[in-house]
Amino acid sequence: MAKNILLITYNFPPIGSVRALRRLQFLRHLSIDYSIDVLTIQPERGYGTYDKDIISLIPNI
Repeated sequence: MAKNILLITYNFPPIGSVRALRRLQFLRHLSIDYSIDVLTIQPERGYGTYDKDIISLIPNI
């Protein structure tokens, strides 16, 4: 039986904040043993730094 996790977070890449990077690292460690889905917001202009290069660090994309 597959192990699944739903990660619900406000800060997640492509938002380039420290909080988003922490969640990304957490996700990368969990993705070894679990199948993970992420529920997050659509970032709006003016909210944090938008860094599309971080998206390449997300596993299984």
